Amino acid sequence: MTLRELLTKNRERVVEKWRQGIIDTYPADGREFLRQQDDRFANPIGYVVHEETDLLFDCLVNDMDPEATRSSLDKLIRIRAVQDFLPSEAVSFVLLLKPIIRELLAEEIKTHALCDELQSTEDAIDMMQLMALDCYTLCRDRISEIKVNDARRSTAKLIERLNARLAESPASNSCNNADKDNDR
Repeated sequence: MTLRELLTKNRERVVEKWRQGIIDTYPADGREFLRQQDDRFANPIGYVVHEETDLLFDCLVNDMDPEATRSSLDKLIRIRAVQDFLPSEAVSFVLLLKPIIRELLAEEIKTHALCDELQSTEDAIDMMQLMALDCYTLCRDRISEIKVNDARRSTAKLIERLNARLAESPASNSCNNADKDNDR
């Protein structure tokens, strides 16, 4: 038996434990809601965690298609990038998969001498972690860009309003009239 076959056979156990680990990274007061509510619109975070962990696990077991992996990670990271997570916390959910695999499949890995395959799988998880960090960085850069653009727009509108008020004020008009008289 290969590790791939073993992971496929134990897919539901591994993915469910991984989901629980991801949900446990959220504040205690929201965990039960994330676990119990599976409606896409009532619980978008729980829904994305559920859907994307399935896809990411499949990517891992099936030699990780980079685009599919990046897409799934991006969906999870977009949510975590706007929440109160440190960067390491936002992407750490990927690494939760390593101890889960080791814990749930330890006996079979030992029995079938799958240590080399386990190392390859853990290397793939490390690559997934790096991809998650890239996604996080891009999301945070985009958020910063949006904030800067918003500040620029706000400043430009404020300057427009100030200029409009100056143009309308009587003191400004009398200064303009005085300038016109001096020009004659």
